[in-house]
Amino acid sequence: MSAWQKVDRATAESHRLFGLRGWLRLPSLPLALVLPGVVLSLALGLALPLAQGLPPLIGLADGLDAALLLAVSVLWFRRWRHFRPAYLAFSLATSVQEGFDLVREAPLAADPGGEVALFVIFLALDIAFLLAMQRSRRFRVTFEHRVRADLPGEVALTPPAAAHSPGLPPAPSC
Repeated sequence: MSAWQKVDRATAESHRLFGLRGWLRLPSLPLALVLPGVVLSLALGLALPLAQGLPPLIGLADGLDAALLLAVSVLWFRRWRHFRPAYLAFSLATSVQEGFDLVREAPLAADPGGEVALFVIFLALDIAFLLAMQRSRRFRVTFEHRVRADLPGEVALTPPAAAHSPGLPPAPSC
């Protein structure tokens, strides 16, 4: 963290990397489609377990995942400064829950290898997204209002050093 310096909001907004441009557009599209997905997930998550004779708690767990994903989407578009740790917590919670679902459902699935492959793919995408947020200057400027202190030309945070050495003090006036 010592390579990153906190700047005020106005300085961050004037930075050339500020905004949901560049690679930050990639996660913005799926996160924009979350609202219809949440409604569909809640409807199916509550209806399917009841139709299959399963306890409704399974549907509530899926509904909780959908609500958490909606919260992540809102935090993304509000550019919340703690998005990175919040997404890490969301990713860990959903990965553990999906792992339990995989253990419970994979033996009953027609293609258990496909279920495992999907889990691994989603886990790899989560890890890649977390690493991209960790390394990205654009993400840090936009969400956390931090700039690299060790890169020349990022944002002038301190006044430039004097180009010449100070001369003799001025003579006293009479």
